[in-house]
Amino acid sequence: MGHAGTWVELSRRLCLLVCMVLLCACTSVRPVELSAEELRQQIRTGSLIAPGDRVRIATDSGQTYTFKVTSIDEATVHGPDDHVAIDTIAALRTRDFSAGKTALLAGGAVGMGMIILYGMGIAASVAVMSGP
Repeated sequence: MGHAGTWVELSRRLCLLVCMVLLCACTSVRPVELSAEELRQQIRTGSLIAPGDRVRIATDSGQTYTFKVTSIDEATVHGPDDHVAIDTIAALRTRDFSAGKTALLAGGAVGMGMIILYGMGIAASVAVMSGP
């Protein structure tokens, strides 16, 4: 493989790495710090979670459920395959999208990518100038 082939392969690997890092930074899991009763009340009113949210629920009996909420009624939080009675919920974690983290990471990744590509370009030009 010549210098051009090496350059293309390194660029592909860098792009893949940047994409993987960006996917990890878009969300974060956040514990909800409320008493069990306050937690249950806010779930019932719809002010804490809503359909479409990804949650991890721990019950009074110690069971944990992780799912995407499909609906919430007065007594139950429903997911695609699971449902949890609101009166048994002891703790809740929600997964939030973080636009700030994503923007910061994207800017840093683009900057780092440009630095790496610039360095690779210098290395390739030095290799070509020095000859075989």
